[in-house]
Amino acid sequence: MALGCAVVPDDAARWGAYPGPLAGMLAVLEQASADWVAFVPCDAPHLAPDLVARLMQAAAGQAPVVARCEGRLQPVFCLLPRALAAALRTALDGGERRPQHFLRECAAVEVDFEDAGAFTNVNWASDTEHAGDGRA
Repeated sequence: MALGCAVVPDDAARWGAYPGPLAGMLAVLEQASADWVAFVPCDAPHLAPDLVARLMQAAAGQAPVVARCEGRLQPVFCLLPRALAAALRTALDGGERRPQHFLRECAAVEVDFEDAGAFTNVNWASDTEHAGDGRA
C-alpha cells in the first residue's frame, strides 16, 4: 500500500509457490468490481499510451482481448472480463499455467500494435542499458 495501491496475492497454497501470471489474474478478477480488468506486466516500462483504450475498443461479449505485435501474441498485455474468473479457476485447477494457451482457448480477440518497444521487459540490470529507448 506504500504507493496507494492494494496488493492482491494469488493463492499459492492452492497452486504452488509460483503458479504464474494466470493465478494473479484470477486473484484480481475475483476482487474486481469493474466488468473488465486490464493487465500489464510490472517490468514493461514503455506501455503504448493507447494500449487499454484500444483493447477496450475491441472488447465484445465475454471474450478476452490481447495485444499482438509483429505476429506474436503478448499474453500478459490483455483485457479480461470479470465473468471469465470461473473458467480461469477451472483452467488453473486443471494445471494450465500458460496465459497464451488459456487466451486462445477462450477465443481471445487479438489487437495488433506496431511498436515492439511497447512490449519490452526489463528483467535484469543489463536490460536497463536500453530501458530508456525501448530496445531492452
